[in-house]
Amino acid sequence: MERFFPSLTFVIFVLGLVGHKSFAPQTCNKGGRNIIASLSHDNHDVEKMRHHLETLINKDNDGITDQERSEINSAPLLSSMGREIRKAEISLIKELEDCDEAMTELWNLWYSERGPEATRELKSIEKMMDDRSQWGEVERRLKALMKEHSVHWVEPMNRLAILCYLEGRFEESKELYRGVLEQKPWHFGAIGGIVMDCASLEQVMEARHWAAHRLPPLPPEGTSNNRRSDWVKRAVDDAQNALLEEEERIRIAFGRQGRYEGRQQQAGIDKQEDSWQ
Repeated sequence: MERFFPSLTFVIFVLGLVGHKSFAPQTCNKGGRNIIASLSHDNHDVEKMRHHLETLINKDNDGITDQERSEINSAPLLSSMGREIRKAEISLIKELEDCDEAMTELWNLWYSERGPEATRELKSIEKMMDDRSQWGEVERRLKALMKEHSVHWVEPMNRLAILCYLEGRFEESKELYRGVLEQKPWHFGAIGGIVMDCASLEQVMEARHWAAHRLPPLPPEGTSNNRRSDWVKRAVDDAQNALLEEEERIRIAFGRQGRYEGRQQQAGIDKQEDSWQ
């Protein structure tokens, strides 16, 4: 039996837009928009997932250096701009309670997390995905982006998961989506994608499990919005906790550096040119 390959347009419709349209007027505040415009888990399970993702992105390649492996497995410390991006993301997630407009803004934010040059490259790659003859090059360039920026920029990983789904590589696609969700449990596109993978693999119970985590549609005007509100609250809590964890890592890093520099000063070492930024 010939395998069915859905079009990219169909997949983007299901994964990205989710088909949720409200019958009520959608008026969003602009809480996260200004920051976006200006942009032009340390536990065993997470490390195990990152190791598996490393295997996936290097499949059929000559391997990677120790330095590249270290960059993939170690999350970079949050920068000032990174903190503003996280705050903008939380603000946009909150807006999802009352409208779907923020979904597009979140996609734009996820694309722009590594600056304008990386954003242009990712958008260029996505344009190639409708041409099936270009899929090999698409995969190569997506993996290059993942190596350059590490798996901590999840959108190239999400695009690679879509590509694997289009090619019928459902197990690989599912693992990549899991990698996205390890870092952004609120990523509604990845949730929709992993549901489709589980369904394609006939993993009914797991498909139902992930389907229960999808962003509920907006209800008609005047009806209860509890399911949507509960989803948004959980997503905001997850995003805020992730930000707090990243800030705690910075606090620990500063503390360790301070103790190290104190020992250098006691030893009479001039470290003015090597001071930690």
